Amino acid sequence: MNKLTSFPDVLWGISYLTDEGEAISGSIANSSLFDKITELLRDQYGFSINHPALRIVANLASSSAGATNKLFSSGAVKEIVSRFLEYNP
Repeated sequence: MNKLTSFPDVLWGISYLTDEGEAISGSIANSSLFDKITELLRDQYGFSINHPALRIVANLASSSAGATNKLFSSGAVKEIVSRFLEYNP
């Protein structure tokens, strides 16, 4: 299996972790992984990457005020809305 085919699976795994509670979501939101995930949304890799990345960011936004504030301050909210509208016109 090459890296590109397994990458969406990794993102889906992270998305399931962000569903598990504020402690895990907070750890992810405060790590460099957060920056990488928001970067994925900006780079428009396509549905197979953007869909789980969007879910991760949405889970983080609903997990804690700190994660939500980080999303707003990073400018990721614009990317979230843009991707959401792209896939749900």
